Amino acid sequence: MELKDLEERWKNEDVIELLLKDLEKTVKRDEHVKLAVFLTALSAYTDEPLNLFLKGESGSGKSYNVTQVVKRYFPPEDVWLLGGMSPKNLIHLGGIEMAGDGRRVDEIPRPKKPGKKATEEEIQEYEAQMREYRELMKNSYVLIDISSKILVFLEAPEQESYRNLYPILSHDSREISYQFVDKTGKGQLKSKKVVIRGWPACIFCTPDVKYVEELATRSLSVTPEQSSEKIALAQEVATQKAAFPWLDNESDDTKFIRQIISHIKAIASEYKVLIPFCNLSEIFPKYAVRHMRDFNHFIGIIKVITLLYFPRRAKVQINGQKYVLSSAEDVVRAARLFKRIYETTQTGTEETVLSFYWNLVVKRDEWHAETLMEEYNKTNRKVSKKTITRWLHRLEDIGYVSSEPDPSDRRRLIFKPMIRQEIETIKDSPDLLAPLLEKGFREWLNKSGHEYPPEIKEYVLIMPKGGLEQQYIIRDMTSCPDLSGKLGEESGKDELVNKDSPEMSLFPSSLSDLEQQRTTQVSSPSLSQQHEYIIRDTISCPDLSRKPDEESSQNKPTNKDSPQLSLSPKLSPELEEKWNNIGKM
Repeated sequence: MELKDLEERWKNEDVIELLLKDLEKTVKRDEHVKLAVFLTALSAYTDEPLNLFLKGESGSGKSYNVTQVVKRYFPPEDVWLLGGMSPKNLIHLGGIEMAGDGRRVDEIPRPKKPGKKATEEEIQEYEAQMREYRELMKNSYVLIDISSKILVFLEAPEQESYRNLYPILSHDSREISYQFVDKTGKGQLKSKKVVIRGWPACIFCTPDVKYVEELATRSLSVTPEQSSEKIALAQEVATQKAAFPWLDNESDDTKFIRQIISHIKAIASEYKVLIPFCNLSEIFPKYAVRHMRDFNHFIGIIKVITLLYFPRRAKVQINGQKYVLSSAEDVVRAARLFKRIYETTQTGTEETVLSFYWNLVVKRDEWHAETLMEEYNKTNRKVSKKTITRWLHRLEDIGYVSSEPDPSDRRRLIFKPMIRQEIETIKDSPDLLAPLLEKGFREWLNKSGHEYPPEIKEYVLIMPKGGLEQQYIIRDMTSCPDLSGKLGEESGKDELVNKDSPEMSLFPSSLSDLEQQRTTQVSSPSLSQQHEYIIRDTISCPDLSRKPDEESSQNKPTNKDSPQLSLSPKLSPELEEKWNNIGKM
């Protein structure tokens, strides 16, 4: 696909909808799992990568879901599919020998020994060089950079490897080091220093090991569906593969999504995501300690979704840093996904066990395991008493049930439900979020004009409201006032909307525009010299529809000495070159 065509399609395509449609060819149902895996993998290119655990029975599709997503769309060099990983395996995956001064060992030539006719001065110089060389080699180490990597643990890593990796996987430190004993080429044992740098995105497909479960409290958790309908559809896919092995499920949509990922990888190195809603925390529950961590995961999902719709989002430059602004639509999408996986993430428990609780256990005040087994098996696939007991003990671990000995037979336990109402979860209704986020945006505008750095002057709000187009006027004033109201409510300004007029690149019409346009510097005019930008506010997030009159004095900065804000940040030469290369794919 030509770069121009790619840019235009990315601007107009609903990427998440396209992704799920493309994956449906090989992975049936499990939309929440596929999306969680994709966004987690994509977060590898951000400052705060996500971790994801897949919970569920063996054979439910945990590994299949993950491998189909990461192998289908992401660069092979960024994806590490790991089995039972030992410390030695980790070194051989991507280790580079580094000298004590930070240079690669293979780039440092060994001093050449002088010949028999060498002078005393030459010999002394050689010996000095060798001492320096040996010192460098003595302090050498193996560097493993796992930034922008996607680590998929198909099996739990060995405990020693996990213990070494934990500070990085839990984001406690961006760099760790440890000593490792390995054999040299001559069979001798030698101690090596290993330095692991960067935060990867991690996906665990087999988290049933106790020492790995500790990390699950700092991660997202999802459970693949286990319904009869999914099993039937999965069998149909397997039948088609067996009957027509020559058919290729890779489509133009698959290639298009790969190209988007390549662009995002380049973009994320230069742009940070800014979420302009001061009251974002109001939509998130606050009754459990781990909600502090989970809220950060929610923010991470918003940021990844924002990058996925990069051409539709506003860009600003503040103090030399380039930002892409999240929209309310990104918040709604993230909230809907998070609500779907909220309880599995909150409890670290597979969905089958939670459904068992809400559909059956809460219906009586107390149960024996045998009675629960009989009731469950009436309407579900048959399970054993051992399975029911295991589920009950898991529910007891997370505080959903209590147990006590049966007074009539102390060898048996009575299980009692402790939670009668479904737990409070995240707000995800657009009708509820629209006014709330608008309020948060107004607050953000005001604070940006008074409490934040003074160079922050202009912002964009995209607020979905039931799919109906709403238009707002944002005034660029020194005081950064709130949105003034809907278009048309003041002095009949509908005539300002002109779809054929040039567009100002708060919403660049294409990536080429970003590459070619000059940086627009706008300082804040006074109240008497205000000019207005008309922003269309819809689910589809269209571009800015009118550019201020270039001849007007209103479009000129009024104070050259005031801090300035670039509304359309110019790409660096490095990023421009990356984008040009990507367009040739």
